[in-house]
Amino acid sequence: MRAEELGVPHSSRMFKNAASVVSNVTKEKAASKLKFLKSTLGCSESEIAIAVPKIPSILALSEELLLRKIQFLIKEVGMEPQCIVERPILLALGLEKRLVPRHCVMKVLQAKGLLSSKMSFYSFAQIGEQTFKLKYIDCHKDSVPGLADAYAAAGAGVVPSGIKFEHLKIFQSFLFDGASATHTH
Repeated sequence: MRAEELGVPHSSRMFKNAASVVSNVTKEKAASKLKFLKSTLGCSESEIAIAVPKIPSILALSEELLLRKIQFLIKEVGMEPQCIVERPILLALGLEKRLVPRHCVMKVLQAKGLLSSKMSFYSFAQIGEQTFKLKYIDCHKDSVPGLADAYAAAGAGVVPSGIKFEHLKIFQSFLFDGASATHTH
């Protein structure tokens, strides 16, 4: 398989990424992954053909991991499958170290009235780590004590793998009683 077969032109900045993926993924596995994404996200072949060239590395991820990410984005975050197809970078981001902790921070800040409910999760998730911490963690250290510790702990993998938001005890205190997360673990 060649990178061009994934719809990634040689002139694209994603070409090296695609070339790396196709060197490690057989044509059959890539076809199987494309079929899996199409059926899981309920989209057309042409929509997948647009999504994959944006971030070809998703073809190297296991179906199990992709499914966990897709389920999290749909069930916990509330995203529509079409939104995920249009923003495939979300599937390339780490579930436990990026998506889940940021979703928790987003919910905490929204619950406290410190973040607009209109803020999209995509915008929140794709920001670089340093900018994210400055913009959403550090500037709220006084109004949400312990948020930085909770975010750091969640990013270090302290968050349970169950991914159910109500089970994320590290953030529950912020949402329900205002206590510091350092007292919950």
